[in-house]
Formats: sequence, structure tokens, C-alpha cells
Amino acid sequence: MVLTSFVVLTTQCDRVPRCPWCYYCVEPERLVPDALDTERMRLLIRDLSLAGVRTLYLTGGEPLLREDLDDIVAMATRHGMETVLLTNGRRLDVARLERLNRAGLSGLIVSIPDARSDDLALMGLLREAPPTSLIHVVTQDRASLVPEVVELARNAGLRLLLQPAWDPTRPHDVAELSAVRSWARWNGLEAYLDRWRGTNGPRSCAMGRDAIVVDADGVVYPCFHRRDLPCGNVLSEPLGGILERVACVTPRFADASCFGRHCVSLHVNTP
Repeated sequence: MVLTSFVVLTTQCDRVPRCPWCYYCVEPERLVPDALDTERMRLLIRDLSLAGVRTLYLTGGEPLLREDLDDIVAMATRHGMETVLLTNGRRLDVARLERLNRAGLSGLIVSIPDARSDDLALMGLLREAPPTSLIHVVTQDRASLVPEVVELARNAGLRLLLQPAWDPTRPHDVAELSAVRSWARWNGLEAYLDRWRGTNGPRSCAMGRDAIVVDADGVVYPCFHRRDLPCGNVLSEPLGGILERVACVTPRFADASCFGRHCVSLHVNTP
């Protein structure tokens, strides 16, 4: 049974230019039209709930660009679902955070590019947020930032996931950086580091089996990185039939044979 759904609320972002490792930069064909308006989201959440989905990861692009985000979270809460927001946090303020809290937001995963003063201000705001984790993307040319970001997370009392950049046009071997190795040891994530190296990969993949992806145009995929396996569009057909197709294609990669560095963060829970 699928228990988790990642829902891309928008492919738009308020970072201009976008982060160079963003897959909307690396693969611009992913910039599909935003088609899931408030009413479509209401129907999707209802159908996902009836199908047994219990957790929604609301992602993008930047989900905070959606003015109806509070309503979307509230809809999911009424259906007994947990909601986790993936955001860069730039549009978070006290009022917005209070609205999301009232709507029932279960958690936040905030991407931070560095340890600048605006991130310090955000750390203070996140003390009033639901359970929060941080993600920091690591590349060779950003290696010097890792100690500062680790210290920022420690001082804020927040969990931190260091994520290798996914940019197939510019490979980075960052697993050997001393700061990254130290962070992995502190958090007991040496096995995760091995996956950065492309060794010790998982023996199975939960995507498709336990989780699906609903893109901004309504197309359902069993995995973020298996866009060769579209299983239908929630705008034009019932979710039940789409999930049956997901179940049919999942055995193609259930053994994690397609696992690579590009999908490592989907296989490890935030520490």
C-alpha cells in the first residue's frame, strides 16, 4: 500500500537565478505547467486519503508561492494526513508560520544555501515551527561552507541532512571532504556516505511501493527519477487505476538496480 505521496505544488521558484544544481535547471523539461489548483488539490487529497496515503510531502519549486498552501495543509489535516513542507524558507514569516501551524502542518524541511545572517534570522523563526530539519547541498566549490552550516544547525538544535549536488553535467566527488566525513560520523551516517560514493547501495527501493510522486501537471510517477514510467494523470482519470499501473511498473526497480547518486537523499531519512 502506498503510504506517502510527494506532491509538486509548483515548478516555480523565488530564487532567481535558480540554484545551479536544481533539477529544473539540469533538466528544464521538468518545468511542466502548474495544473493542480485548489479544487483539484481538494479532490486529489480526498482520493489519496481513500487510497491509504497517510503522509503528504508538499514540494516544488517553492510551495510557499502558493497562496492556497494553508488551505491545502488544512484539507490534508481534515483527512487525518500528516503534511511535511519542503521549502527554502524565504517566504516564511511569523504570520505565515502561524497560519500553517493552525492548518495542522506536521513538519518542515528547509533548504539552506549557507550560514548567512538571513539564515540566522530564519533559525530563530523556526523555533516556533513544527518539527524541522535542514538540508544543505554540498559541492566541491561549496565545501568551505559545510562547517558553518553544521554549526548553524547545532546552535539552532535542528537536524541536518547534507545532500550531494545532483548535476549530471558536472559531477562532484564530495564524499571525501573532511567536514562531510566528520558530520557523517557524528550522526552515525557512514552508510549514507557510502551511497554518495556509489557503493553499498540499497537492496530495495521503497519508491512506487510505499511512495509515489504527483507532478505539478498531475502526472503520477513511481519515483522522481523514473520519468520514463508515467502512470497516468489525476486530472483525467481515477487515482485507483493509476495506482494499479504504479504497482505494475514498481517491480522493474524494486531491487534498486537503478539507484545512483542522484537519488541518494530519497533513500535516507533525515538524521
